[in-house]
Parts: sequence; C-alpha cells; structure tokens
Amino acid sequence: ESEEEEEPDEADADAAEAEEGGAQLCGELRARSEKNREAMEKGVRAFVSYLRGYKEHHCRFIFRFKELELARLAKSLGLLRLPRMKEIRKAPKSSLKGFTESTVNPDTVPFLDKAREKQRLRGLAEEAARRAANPEAAADSRKEREKRKREEAAAVAATVADAVAPIDEGIDADANGGDGSDPSSQDEPYKIPGHSHWFRWDATHELEKQGVPEFFDGRSENKTPETYRTIRAAMMNRYRAVKSSGECLRFTRARRGLVGDVNSLQRVFDFLERWGLINWRPRSDPERAAGLGANVPRVV
Repeated sequence: ESEEEEEPDEADADAAEAEEGGAQLCGELRARSEKNREAMEKGVRAFVSYLRGYKEHHCRFIFRFKELELARLAKSLGLLRLPRMKEIRKAPKSSLKGFTESTVNPDTVPFLDKAREKQRLRGLAEEAARRAANPEAAADSRKEREKRKREEAAAVAATVADAVAPIDEGIDADANGGDGSDPSSQDEPYKIPGHSHWFRWDATHELEKQGVPEFFDGRSENKTPETYRTIRAAMMNRYRAVKSSGECLRFTRARRGLVGDVNSLQRVFDFLERWGLINWRPRSDPERAAGLGANVPRVV
C-alpha cells in the first residue's frame, strides 16, 4: 500500500522562501560593508539609533527592549561587529545568539571616496606616530580618562546621596529655600517634597544635568540650559494653575505652546514628575500624624 506524499504547507513554503531571501540580503549587506566604510558606518549608526530609540520609547509595554532580537537586527544592517555599548553588555545572551563577527577588521575597511580615505589614513598615521613618539603619554592619557570617569561617577553618587539623605516624609520644602515663591508668581509658595530640596528656580542642579543631559552637552543650539529652565518653569507654572482644583498636569497640556522636540519635552516632564516638582500632593496634618499618604516619588 503506497503512501501519498504530503504536499508542503503553502505558508511554511513562503516562510522558508522569505527566510532564505532575508539571509541572502543580509549577506549582501555585510559584503558591501566589508568593502565600503561609508556603508559600514551608516549601518552602525542605524543600529545604535534604533537600539536607543527602542529602549527610550515611552510605550515600554509595547516596545520591550529585553525582547528585541539584537542579533537579527545587527545582521539586517550588515554589521561586521556589535558596537561597544552598555546596552549590548547587559543584553540577554539569547538576544545575541546567531550573530557571528566578520573576519574583516573594521579598521581596514576603506572609504570608496579616495579623498576621504586619504584623510583617514593620514589621521591614523599621525595618531600612530604620536603614540610611538611618546608611549608614556598615551598610557597616562588612558589612566587620566579612567580616573576622570571614576571621579565623575563618584561625584554623581555623592550628589544623589546628598539629595536623598534629608528625606523626611513628613516635611515639605519650599522651592526657593526661602519663601518658596516662583519668581514669575509671588502669590503663594510652591511646595515640593523634602527629597527635592536641591531645586532652585534660578539655577540648575547636577541631578537635572544627569536627568536631561541633551540640554547640557552643547550638541544642539536649540537645547541649552536656558531652554531647559524655560521649559521647566512653563510646566511648573501650568501645574500651579491646575493643582488648586485637585487635577494632575497631563503631558499634552504641559507641552502646549512649547517649541521643541516632543521626546525632549516628554523627558523634562518625566524628570519633573519623578522628583515631585509637578503632580505631587503634600500630606495633610492628619495623614502625617498617622504616617499615611507619603506619596514620595521614587529616586532613580
């Protein structure tokens, strides 16, 4: 009795064909990156941009970074090696499974543009000559960089420790250290939680520079410390206007009329809310007596 051969399922056949085509395309992209430095660098930039955009997206219940298949993303962009990133070091090993580094050294990949390649090679030669002429200086510079990183990390840790040390869930602080008045409105004090005692209307604290660094790194003419303080004051004043009615300030209302990147505005809003500078409710005296209603924002 002969058995009839089962025909392959059409969906499985399509999936196998798509997978084969995808593998071929990824191979072509990698081959191009191995010969063209511009293509290689664009692939790396696209990978880093996609990764950080995915991680920093506010809809994290949809864009789950831990479920992102990094190996497949890297192969789809023709990467020769995975970039040295904190996100890569801390990523689950399962997300990196299947990616193999190219045998081609990225440092040897040339620009097709002869002028750019000549300039790149000249820069490499000058750097090699500097190191050869003064190897101790190169070692010292590495040590200095490492020392500076340690000092910066210690400074941030000390700043955070100083900010959280005086937490007293039963004490509210004024935003100005004096009468707590916002310079733009002297009607009533602007109450903030005790752990945000570092806040000043006329200055920016180290925690703010760490929380929204794009306004302090000097990379954009439109994102400056003055711009940040303007956005901060506008959002806090809008919260002042709604808090008397018991409402919370929503982001859509907070950003109304403000000019700038919506993602940057969202990050400022989240920072202010995290530290209780907006949408924070002081406890009433009965709650303080009972030890209830602390409502102290989480310190990260």
